[in-house]
Amino acid sequence: MKRNAHLVGSLCMPNAEMAMTTAADFLGNCCTRTPDSETGEQDYWIRWQKTAFENCRDLELEISNQNIPGYEDTIKRPIYKIKEGFDHTLLNFGNLGYADEAIKSFKI
Repeated sequence: MKRNAHLVGSLCMPNAEMAMTTAADFLGNCCTRTPDSETGEQDYWIRWQKTAFENCRDLELEISNQNIPGYEDTIKRPIYKIKEGFDHTLLNFGNLGYADEAIKSFKI
C-alpha cells in the first residue's frame, strides 16, 4: 500500500541539498515536496532571527529563567516582547529571509 508523508520541522544537516537528498533517499516517492529543513544559519528554529528582533525598535528584551512547559532546565532565555502601548498591527521586522531561503532551496 502506497502512503504519503508530510514533512515538518528540521533535519540536522549542514545544507538544504543534503537534507532534501537524505529525505528523498529514505522516503522515496511518498513525498511530492521536501522542505529545506532549516539548515545552516536557520538550524535552531526561530533563534536565527535574533538580529531582526534586536534591531526592531518596537520590541524590548526580557531575560527569563522560568520553567517552560516541555523543558526540564532553567536556563536563561531571551524573550522579546512588544513594547507597552505599541500597536502590534504596526510591528515591522523588515526582511526576515524566509522567502530568500525558500527561493534558494527551491532551485535545489
